[in-house]
Amino acid sequence: DADTQRFVFIEANPRLQVEHTVTEEVMGVDLVKSQILLAGGATLAQIGLAPDRLPQPPGFAIQLRINMESGGGGVLTAFDMPSGPGIRVDTSGYCGYAPNPNFDALLAKLVVHNASPHLGDAVDGFQGGEAAHQQGLRLFGSGAGVDRHGDLRA
Repeated sequence: DADTQRFVFIEANPRLQVEHTVTEEVMGVDLVKSQILLAGGATLAQIGLAPDRLPQPPGFAIQLRINMESGGGGVLTAFDMPSGPGIRVDTSGYCGYAPNPNFDALLAKLVVHNASPHLGDAVDGFQGGEAAHQQGLRLFGSGAGVDRHGDLRA
């Protein structure tokens, strides 16, 4: 406060959040690339993100986090992720993968984007994992926590 000379610190986290994939899908902006360009000296205007010319968000995106079962290890015996228009999967999983049970067992982030201006359309298309089920998600293994498609739709 300039009048009282009182200083207040507000925490800043200059890192991407785990949900950044939703923002990228809705806004059509590669946030990692943008951060690298900005760190290299580019301006927001130079990378197409000038505050007065921001793109309008076309539609909605929903993210599903796919994890191994809590506290379990195990080995994935099948790991097929969905694909197709409006579907993004960020993963390091693969058939034969055995995550370390001592760490967060995130296998994949499944993001479905729908360009409709109505949130209900995105929810209807993703309701209970239907997008994953219809587009070929297959995940099996000891400790996988998702031993059949029905678990994603529950």
